[in-house]
Amino acid sequence: MINNSFFSKIFHPQEDEKAFSLIMKIIIICVLLSILLLAIIIYSKNLSNENQTNASKTGNIVNSNEEPTITHEELVANYKINMTKALEGFNGDSSRLKDKILEFDVPIEFQKLHFTLAISLDKVIYNGDKDSAKVEIVSLIKENSWLEQGLNKLANNL
Repeated sequence: MINNSFFSKIFHPQEDEKAFSLIMKIIIICVLLSILLLAIIIYSKNLSNENQTNASKTGNIVNSNEEPTITHEELVANYKINMTKALEGFNGDSSRLKDKILEFDVPIEFQKLHFTLAISLDKVIYNGDKDSAKVEIVSLIKENSWLEQGLNKLANNL
């Protein structure tokens, strides 16, 4: 004779229906999430293409990985303007001036000037060595006559 308790342990129609129902719910949720994710990806690509199309209509080149390019002449002119303003606006706060000039984009021909000026300001800020800094700043005037007024102001107000 067949033991009914054995078959009842193996086959439970009510529990199998619950498990099947749970599995179906999980599958439906996964499908809906996949559709949502696909829609987001398509929307973001369309938005990106639309931005590039609008930029090309206005003549601007959009490249999110790079900053807009400028010519070397513009870089030099911007550097001279910014450095002149920074030195002429010097109020005795060497740390603030150093922070300000370190934000500048530096053309290759002014790298020595920039480096020497930053190191001179470091000498004042960290070592209190104003005399050595003044000597270095005054020596920069010979090679950078366009900056003479600002460098003299800096050297005199350290």
